[in-house]
Amino acid sequence: MKRRSILISTVFLLLILNVAGFEYNFAKDDLDPEKLIAEHLKSLGGPEGFAKIKTRRIEGKVTLKFVTGGQGPKGGDALLLSETGKMGIIFSYKGSGYRGVRSGEYYAYDSQQVAAGASPLATFLYSHTGIVKNGLLFGTLNVNWPLLKESQAKAKCHKRTIDKKDLLELEYIPRESMSYLIVKIYFDPTTYYHVMTTYCWQVSGGYVLTEKFEDFRKVDSITLPYRSSINLINFSLQGSDFEGGYVGRSHTLEAVYTFEAEKIAHNEKIDPQYYHQ
Repeated sequence: MKRRSILISTVFLLLILNVAGFEYNFAKDDLDPEKLIAEHLKSLGGPEGFAKIKTRRIEGKVTLKFVTGGQGPKGGDALLLSETGKMGIIFSYKGSGYRGVRSGEYYAYDSQQVAAGASPLATFLYSHTGIVKNGLLFGTLNVNWPLLKESQAKAKCHKRTIDKKDLLELEYIPRESMSYLIVKIYFDPTTYYHVMTTYCWQVSGGYVLTEKFEDFRKVDSITLPYRSSINLINFSLQGSDFEGGYVGRSHTLEAVYTFEAEKIAHNEKIDPQYYHQ
């Protein structure tokens, strides 16, 4: 029975990755997660450099495209703020016709509570607050990036090929409970930069949220991505066979955000109001 459960879980994981548009292949080689994380931190400039950074303010541009299931603005200004245990994000869209707070979107975490505005992404993050509380959202752009401090010695680490690219996959073990959310963090095997995170959740359907990172540049002796994207897919599974497999699926929503950083500043004082939207 246990073996059957593992098989069904594996089939589900492959299904949701397929829903997200990935070509996913297994590799036999397992890796030491602590060595991987050590190389990752070294590639970013070392933990010493990050330890000196208490706050980060990032200004840039954001574009939003609904592939299915919605209408929205084409772009606007973006502000990403973070300091120890806190985070604030504001997307201010140009034009009208978007039913969001302040003509845009916001996400805030004051180390106690997560607040979010009116949007599909905000709803997902508010339903899965562990993404923000664990410091995962926006990867290394967030000063709370968990791999800077947390041990992942018990995590599983593998070589993977996704969309014909060789990557290193870390099955993240969260500090804060994340319920049924499956989190996998991916690294470039040559540079050890963090290039992708996937979050998968399924209850009679499901969500797949994928973050990708690129255009790495040096800022104040550390290396950060200047371009990132968030792809959120909500899908429904239709029917099942006698072996527990699903026979069909359909997307009810697919939203794609692209964030371009223009200015990154460290250790500036940040108005606490940004964390209490």
